[in-house]
Amino acid sequence: MLLAGVTSCGPTPAPTPTPGPLSVAPSSLTFNSIGLAQPVIVTDPRFTGTYTISGCAGVATFGPVTNGTLSVTSAAAGSCTLTVSDTFLHSAPIAITVTSLSVPVQ
Repeated sequence: MLLAGVTSCGPTPAPTPTPGPLSVAPSSLTFNSIGLAQPVIVTDPRFTGTYTISGCAGVATFGPVTNGTLSVTSAAAGSCTLTVSDTFLHSAPIAITVTSLSVPVQ
């Protein structure tokens, strides 16, 4: 028997959980030479998509986030901010500083 105004009975579907918040650890990296790599752990509960990584052109390079880890490699002296984002508009910054040791030429 249906009640007035009710067209069906049954369970109400659960809302789809949204990911977030996105976080990175560590949130800053310091390199003292060119060509060194350091890992950054990216955490974004329930997010299963592909991350967008931007920033640091010419100062640092990076690959994709694989198994929750982003590898960042120093490319040239300088400072910049690398940003990791997901498709739900969550993002987290990583401050990058690269210095290069100079050796005086005699």
